[in-house]
Amino acid sequence: MVRLEIWAGVGKETERKAMREYEAVLPDLVIDDAVWQAAFDLASRTRRAGKTIPPSDVLIFACARHHGVEVEHADDHFEMLAALDVAPVR
Repeated sequence: MVRLEIWAGVGKETERKAMREYEAVLPDLVIDDAVWQAAFDLASRTRRAGKTIPPSDVLIFACARHHGVEVEHADDHFEMLAALDVAPVR
């Protein structure tokens, strides 16, 4: 999912080259049933809190929390998700 969002913003050949280099070293994190359930739960929480957050951001956030990794971002949606104080899902 993250890869798709990044590739969607890639334009120039230099950006494509950099993206291919990142792909060679960045791991893929599994989106299994537990991650999907965490994303469903988080989406419900965001709606109850009156927040509208794109499903892709909710899924990325839930996956990162599940795997215990941080997300580098420049997106206020991730700050909103973190502010909901969602405990890591394991």
